[in-house]
Amino acid sequence: MQLNKKGLFVESSCHIKRSFACETRANVSLLESEKLTFGNVNYLVVMNKVIWEEASEVCKHNNGQLAQLDPLENQRLNGIGKVYENLWLGGKIKDAEWLWDDGSKIQQPGAAVAATTSERRCVGVSRIGPQQPVKLEAWSCSEPRGFLCRLRA
Repeated sequence: MQLNKKGLFVESSCHIKRSFACETRANVSLLESEKLTFGNVNYLVVMNKVIWEEASEVCKHNNGQLAQLDPLENQRLNGIGKVYENLWLGGKIKDAEWLWDDGSKIQQPGAAVAATTSERRCVGVSRIGPQQPVKLEAWSCSEPRGFLCRLRA
């Protein structure tokens, strides 16, 4: 079947090459999101709950990546005027090492290391916001959560 100019589906030969469109989960509605800017750095906090892989795809689709929290990023995020909880970040645990997506080592994973199990392999943050200590945690990658993207300038 093929969609004609009037928006109706009509019979068509399967042997004729045609263009096509694919829908992916990366089209998650961003209605429940908030853009935050600190200096020249833009973040997108998305409250729609998705699994880690989908969160990563949505960030890429919106010209960004899941955030990586180094000490400077932690300082910026402490300046948020609101508290956000249980967000995916751009890190995974590989061979007992905590790594950001770019391969760099996560510097201070904190108490969450003890929570690492074979099922808890993706990194998230339990709470960010004003005067909130940033605590990284290991969660099951298939557990739906909100997420934090760092957008490219």
